[in-house]
Amino acid sequence: ETVGGTLYDAVKNIERNANSKAEAFIANRVAALMKRLERAGVKFNYAVADIKGNEELNGRAGVTSLPFSPKTQFITDYTATVRLTLTNDATARDNGVNHRILLHEAIHAVTLVSLRLAANPTWAKANKGSKLLKDAQELQTLTETIQNHLKEKLEVYEKGLGGLSLFEYQTAKKFNNAVEDADEVLAWALTDKDMQNLL
Repeated sequence: ETVGGTLYDAVKNIERNANSKAEAFIANRVAALMKRLERAGVKFNYAVADIKGNEELNGRAGVTSLPFSPKTQFITDYTATVRLTLTNDATARDNGVNHRILLHEAIHAVTLVSLRLAANPTWAKANKGSKLLKDAQELQTLTETIQNHLKEKLEVYEKGLGGLSLFEYQTAKKFNNAVEDADEVLAWALTDKDMQNLL
């Protein structure tokens, strides 16, 4: 239903057809943030890639990317691209055409742009004391706290002195990327029940 449309339209579609009030609320807030960022010059691209099968080469149901300059270590422009994987079987592990994956990737799109903007020294200097800078720092602090917590729990578990849920174990061992960085923490926290239980 969202193929060929914009990312904003796809997120608004989730809001209209949400599986829960929480999902509708998150979609509404993401869509509103997208519009604010677009007014500031950010662009969002959206595509659905039909892989004509059920297994995506890298096992990715969705991916969000930004142009990046290795030379400057900053994004080269503020255009976030979301690509979802369409499989033959809607229940296939790698199928990304569903509310959870689309919302997860849309959250990445707005978060990546916002965090990269806050990390740009020129922008940060011009916007010293802004809410975005404060929020970015708080999200980074939360991410480091969660990473340390999981590291400590894993150490206790490996000594045979404590327990871990399967999700905690997989996350601590980096079998998933739920706490890899601040962007992942936020996207997982807003779209994944196991991450919500961890928090």
